[in-house]
Amino acid sequence: MKASCLNLSEQTQMQVESPVEKKCSNLKARPLLLLSVLLFMGYLGNILLSLLSLQYGVAVLYLDNVWEFVMLFGAAAGSILFVLLNESTDS
Repeated sequence: MKASCLNLSEQTQMQVESPVEKKCSNLKARPLLLLSVLLFMGYLGNILLSLLSLQYGVAVLYLDNVWEFVMLFGAAAGSILFVLLNESTDS
Protein backbone atom coordinates (compact mmCIF):
# COMPACT_ATOMS: atom_id res chain seq x y z
CA MET A 1 0.00 0.00 0.00
CA LYS A 2 1.35 3.40 -0.93
CA ALA A 3 1.96 6.09 1.67
CA SER A 4 -0.49 8.43 -0.09
CA CYS A 5 -3.31 5.89 0.36
CA LEU A 6 -2.80 5.60 4.13
CA ASN A 7 -4.82 7.67 6.55
CA LEU A 8 -3.12 10.12 8.92
CA SER A 9 -2.83 7.76 11.89
CA GLU A 10 -1.21 5.05 9.80
CA GLN A 11 1.26 7.56 8.32
CA THR A 12 2.35 8.77 11.74
CA GLN A 13 2.89 5.18 12.88
CA MET A 14 5.13 4.50 9.89
CA GLN A 15 7.34 7.52 10.52
CA VAL A 16 10.62 6.71 12.20
CA GLU A 17 13.31 8.91 13.66
CA SER A 18 15.92 10.24 11.32
CA PRO A 19 19.32 8.53 11.79
CA VAL A 20 20.97 11.97 11.67
CA GLU A 21 19.03 13.13 14.73
CA LYS A 22 20.00 10.00 16.60
CA LYS A 23 23.71 10.34 15.82
CA CYS A 24 23.94 14.03 16.66
CA SER A 25 22.67 13.47 20.17
CA ASN A 26 25.38 11.03 21.20
CA LEU A 27 28.58 12.28 19.57
CA LYS A 28 31.75 11.28 21.38
CA ALA A 29 34.88 13.44 21.66
CA ARG A 30 33.33 16.77 20.73
CA PRO A 31 36.35 18.66 22.12
CA LEU A 32 38.51 16.77 19.62
CA LEU A 33 36.33 18.04 16.79
CA LEU A 34 36.46 21.56 18.18
CA LEU A 35 40.25 21.39 18.43
CA SER A 36 40.64 20.16 14.87
CA VAL A 37 38.32 22.87 13.53
CA LEU A 38 40.22 25.56 15.43
CA LEU A 39 43.56 24.24 14.17
CA PHE A 40 42.28 24.25 10.60
CA MET A 41 40.94 27.79 10.99
CA GLY A 42 44.35 28.81 12.33
CA TYR A 43 45.99 27.19 9.33
CA LEU A 44 43.75 29.10 6.93
CA GLY A 45 44.31 32.31 8.86
CA ASN A 46 48.06 31.84 8.62
CA ILE A 47 47.79 31.37 4.86
CA LEU A 48 45.73 34.55 4.55
CA LEU A 49 48.23 36.50 6.66
CA SER A 50 51.13 35.31 4.54
CA LEU A 51 49.25 36.23 1.35
CA LEU A 52 48.54 39.66 2.80
CA SER A 53 52.22 40.09 3.60
CA LEU A 54 53.37 38.99 0.15
CA GLN A 55 50.72 40.77 -1.90
CA TYR A 56 50.65 44.16 -0.22
CA GLY A 57 53.97 44.24 1.57
CA VAL A 58 52.35 44.62 4.98
CA ALA A 59 54.58 43.69 7.90
CA VAL A 60 52.44 40.95 9.47
CA LEU A 61 53.72 38.10 11.60
CA TYR A 62 52.85 34.64 10.36
CA LEU A 63 54.04 31.16 11.20
CA ASP A 64 56.89 29.33 9.54
CA ASN A 65 56.21 26.47 7.11
CA VAL A 66 57.01 23.85 9.73
CA TRP A 67 54.46 25.21 12.20
CA GLU A 68 51.94 25.57 9.39
CA PHE A 69 52.43 21.88 8.62
CA VAL A 70 52.07 20.97 12.31
CA MET A 71 48.76 22.84 12.48
CA LEU A 72 47.43 21.15 9.35
CA PHE A 73 48.62 17.74 10.52
CA GLY A 74 46.98 18.25 13.91
CA ALA A 75 43.71 19.28 12.29
CA ALA A 76 43.71 16.26 9.99
CA ALA A 77 44.69 13.82 12.76
CA GLY A 78 42.06 15.25 15.11
CA SER A 79 39.28 14.97 12.55
CA ILE A 80 40.28 11.41 11.63
CA LEU A 81 40.32 10.40 15.30
CA PHE A 82 36.93 12.03 15.80
CA VAL A 83 35.44 10.07 12.90
CA LEU A 84 36.99 6.81 14.12
CA LEU A 85 35.68 7.33 17.67
CA ASN A 86 32.16 7.99 16.38
CA GLU A 87 32.11 5.14 13.89
CA SER A 88 29.14 2.90 14.34
CA THR A 89 29.88 -0.77 14.95
CA ASP A 90 26.42 -2.01 13.92
CA SER A 91 25.96 -2.17 10.15
